[in-house]
Amino acid sequence: MDTIRLTGVQGMGTHGVLDYEHQRAQPFIVDAVLHLDLSRAGSSDDLHDTVDYGRIAKRIVSVIAVSYTHLT
Repeated sequence: MDTIRLTGVQGMGTHGVLDYEHQRAQPFIVDAVLHLDLSRAGSSDDLHDTVDYGRIAKRIVSVIAVSYTHLT
C-alpha cells in the first residue's frame, strides 16, 4: 500500500460548537493521508493511473468552506 500525505491544507470555515463560531469564518488547517495502491501508476508511468492530489486539496478546502449549518 502506498501513501500520499497532504499537510497544512488551509481554508476558512464557519464550523464549531459555539454560536459565534458560525458568525465569522476562522482558519482551519487539515492534514490528510491517502492509502492507495499506486503500483499501476509506477508501471505505466501514466498520470491517469495515479491521484491528482491538487484536486484532493481543493476538495478539502471546499469542505472546510461549507458552513456547518449546511451540513446539518
